[in-house]
Amino acid sequence: MPLSMTEHNFPPLQNDLILKTIRGEPVDRVPVWIMRQAGRYLPEFQEVRAKHDFFDVCQNPSLACEVTLQPIKRFDLDASIIFSDILTIPQAMGMTVDMVPKVGPVLPHPLNDPSDLSRLVKPAVEKDLKYVGDAITLTRHKLEGKVPLIGFTGAPWTLMGYMVQGGGSSTMAKPRTWLYKYPNDSQHLLELITDVVVDYLVMQVKAGAQLLQVFESNGDYLNDELFVKYSLPYFIRISNEVRTKLKEQNIMEVPMIAFPKGATMSSLKMLAKTQCYDVIGLDWTVDPAEARNSLGIYLIFLEISFENSVRMESPLPHIMESADCDSTVKPKDRLVNLLDQIEVHVEQLRRDAWRLEEEKDTLLTTLDTIRNNELLGTLEEPADKDDVLRYAERLSMRCLTVDVLVKIQRDTVQQEALHQVNGLIDGLVIGLRQDPSGTRQKCAAFMNACSSQAMGHSDKNFETAILGCTIDDQKRVKKRLQGLLDYIDKMHTIEFQ
Repeated sequence: MPLSMTEHNFPPLQNDLILKTIRGEPVDRVPVWIMRQAGRYLPEFQEVRAKHDFFDVCQNPSLACEVTLQPIKRFDLDASIIFSDILTIPQAMGMTVDMVPKVGPVLPHPLNDPSDLSRLVKPAVEKDLKYVGDAITLTRHKLEGKVPLIGFTGAPWTLMGYMVQGGGSSTMAKPRTWLYKYPNDSQHLLELITDVVVDYLVMQVKAGAQLLQVFESNGDYLNDELFVKYSLPYFIRISNEVRTKLKEQNIMEVPMIAFPKGATMSSLKMLAKTQCYDVIGLDWTVDPAEARNSLGIYLIFLEISFENSVRMESPLPHIMESADCDSTVKPKDRLVNLLDQIEVHVEQLRRDAWRLEEEKDTLLTTLDTIRNNELLGTLEEPADKDDVLRYAERLSMRCLTVDVLVKIQRDTVQQEALHQVNGLIDGLVIGLRQDPSGTRQKCAAFMNACSSQAMGHSDKNFETAILGCTIDDQKRVKKRLQGLLDYIDKMHTIEFQ
């Protein structure tokens, strides 16, 4: 019979609501925990951080335990998550990681090219990351069975992103360049990281973790093709190997949560179909109802990140004009809190505008297709054809009266990269009439430059330019190129009819 953590003499669990939910058992309410339970919103956390460096807290089991318990003492939550950081793994692999105030994590010596992989070491996880295991064991005892304790890790692609980029980034351009420029070395690096992640999670279970979460925090930088190649295989391997190693050591398995932040619904569905994880975490940009309809047949439980979505569903915050409406909260803190709430609505507005803009493009494309539809040629009366074309034109004009514009924030480098990309595509349009065949060939090469699994020739100049663009611009460029290809093919078809 597999061993539980009884050898640690942990107190019996009192609130197993989240575990019951994962097992599919009936519960009287939805279990709740907060993704960043211990953080700067807590005054007691601020007091600890005023005295100790961030990684000092992570590496001191007593402090990590204290901080982990802070939100549990304040709120009636259904799970706790150990206070640590995903970048403990790059540290264990020999990289320096600093937590710089108002900047975030900084890796001053990133992996600039594959030759830097030789700098990495394979850690002895139970020794080099023992402080995490000790913090978990201590916290399990201090919780006194009140709620389950979650252990976690960063997913390999997310960790690779920080190790190559050297810190956080709005584009993760360097690691994404690796995926195209050094695909084999990228996979080798991901394998090295996965080896450590597996041992790390097994160690956490042995120390007392009752659930495990794998954070793919940089999931939104991968399209479906990249997700299939550089994220999904490692999600699968982590789950399979962790469960196998626990079984080999006669240790009871624990539920595993996969959280691919920012992943598309298609990527989420691919992950869910593997049935490797008991729970799929959804970020606040995903419609829970749509996710349940699309993914629910593969899953026991869907975990929703309520960090922003709860506030998003609420009405706009009421702004109190009186300066003395709440003397217990500093004026700046009140105003910052209001701005935090408004930010959620601003981002929702942008997403809604994006959807409207895409819907407008789809409608215009559909109307163009109708105007060129072969059914028009079957109409016997010229007046009938004129009626249909006038109707389509009227709808197009009505559609064009809707002006939706979502501005994308770009730095100077991204602006220049987009300028180069647009210039190259404009060149295609100019040369289309003189050389349709050559233009189509070049357009296909541009499309191949946008894909990690391209078939055929890829234009290297275009590839360099597109990698410098924002993720949103890359998506738009790809749609523009696909539209141009469709137009060229349609011209070719009409020419030979």
